[in-house]
Amino acid sequence: MLTEQDFTEQDFTEQELQEALADAADDPAVEKFMLGLSDRALAEAGRGPRWRRPMPGRRSRWVPGIAVGTMFAVAATVGVVALDGPDGSGDGAPGSLRAPGALGNPLGQEAVTAFAAQCFGGHGPQLDHAYVWDPATQRYHGLEGTALTSFYPSPDGKQALVEVGEVDVTQSWAAGSWSDAVAGRVTPHAITGVSGVHWTADGKEIVSDLTWQTVENTGGVALKTKTADFYDPASGRLLASVPLPQEVLNRVASGKWSIQQFEGDHDAVLFPMLRADGNELDYLNAQGVTVRTLTLQEGEPANNGIPSARTETGEISPDGRYLMEMDGTVLAVFDLQAGGKRIEWADVTGHLSTGWIGDHQIATVVDKNEQLSGSRGEPFPLTGHSAVYSVLTPDLNVVQETTFLLPADPNGTCTTWPLSWAPVGQFPGAFVP
Repeated sequence: MLTEQDFTEQDFTEQELQEALADAADDPAVEKFMLGLSDRALAEAGRGPRWRRPMPGRRSRWVPGIAVGTMFAVAATVGVVALDGPDGSGDGAPGSLRAPGALGNPLGQEAVTAFAAQCFGGHGPQLDHAYVWDPATQRYHGLEGTALTSFYPSPDGKQALVEVGEVDVTQSWAAGSWSDAVAGRVTPHAITGVSGVHWTADGKEIVSDLTWQTVENTGGVALKTKTADFYDPASGRLLASVPLPQEVLNRVASGKWSIQQFEGDHDAVLFPMLRADGNELDYLNAQGVTVRTLTLQEGEPANNGIPSARTETGEISPDGRYLMEMDGTVLAVFDLQAGGKRIEWADVTGHLSTGWIGDHQIATVVDKNEQLSGSRGEPFPLTGHSAVYSVLTPDLNVVQETTFLLPADPNGTCTTWPLSWAPVGQFPGAFVP
């Protein structure tokens, strides 16, 4: 049973926060979180993909443990920021948390709009399972209850998509203004048989996620999704249910291709397919015809040659120049303006999150102690789990790292990982790495 420790309600000025951060840097209780931040690139890659985190999210949570295979120049600004001043929710868990005071010059181009929390070993503060940024109060609001709830901002930051469900199964979704969503003033729409939904790129529709199921006799995973379902955000009405083309299903069944998340809207849906050797990304239309092909040089094979539709992914940067390819053990970045040339790669290990947070920025989030357990039979460590946010360039150079501390948890018995991000201008005050 988790216990509440040292919660106090107080308000801090910006100057007081800066002084608190300066004190934290000299505090032996948090000094260990600053040690070795710049040489984390040399950490040994010990494990492959992990799917233990019981929270839905748009970012893959297995992600890179920055152990780079070629040259890896680190000239990072490092620091520690701390959540502070929780308000009680009446059940022992903090109902809201102030955003960490940012570093003097945070470099991240996006802010964390929602994050999940998990504590280990029955120690540390009692926390809600997730927190969402409330612009009105300038605090992270705790999401109470046992259901897994996630918030995702629309591309313009004005609307929120709220998912409620269980592990890998969404039971309902709702959309409305961000303030209404935070206050619970949105109408849920029941949904079955899918792992989740997300905004289309233009923010005008909601579309179902790819869903996988376990194959009983092999323990592997197989594609469960047969249609791409599009909904109207305002009414929840089903706009279209587009069947996956037979060519897409054939490629998935062959084991030589992995399907990526649907793109476009219900009138012009695209089905991206990443070849298992990592050297080609095809876009197929609703008729199964290839309408675009991206060729990559020295692509990363899926799980070292073992195709896996669930861990091999490709994500294009917002400006369309770079493609980031991840296979569960390796992260690689390719320059699409240079013929798909691979510009850098990194071994990956037990990280929590990765993704583009700007045209030329990648953010990774790591629980550095999670990667230390399991590979050599060591017991799972119960401390040192405070999340470390790293901002990387496309060539995987770390330019800034920030340790994200939770209240009353200087030893890091809890970890967090981001559920959603938004450009900094849309949610001023939220945490920026």
